[in-house]
Amino acid sequence: MKIYLLALLILLTFNGCNNYQDELNKTNASSGNIQAGLNVFNQFACANCHGADGKTPALGVSRIITDISTIRDVENALFALKSTDSNRNQIMKDEAAKLSKQDIIDLAAYIKSL
Repeated sequence: MKIYLLALLILLTFNGCNNYQDELNKTNASSGNIQAGLNVFNQFACANCHGADGKTPALGVSRIITDISTIRDVENALFALKSTDSNRNQIMKDEAAKLSKQDIIDLAAYIKSL
């Protein structure tokens, strides 16, 4: 009986850890809305430079936006463009300045869904 209870306790402990990790991952996930991100992508005509699939280097020189590793990295890149001390392309700085925080979060989710 003791061995059975010990095995049950171990099983519950490991399953509990997996569930905890899943919840932790959900908590850390971006809260971006892909459909809202598509709307932002269209509203700001991002496809004109980055392509409808996000795989075109804008003006032939920018990085391909779908190659950015994570949603958080896309968000960080867009927030960096909004910053006044950014030394980046002025066209993108002007475009990013128009985006709200939620626009950036949604747009990042959409870009990573491509």
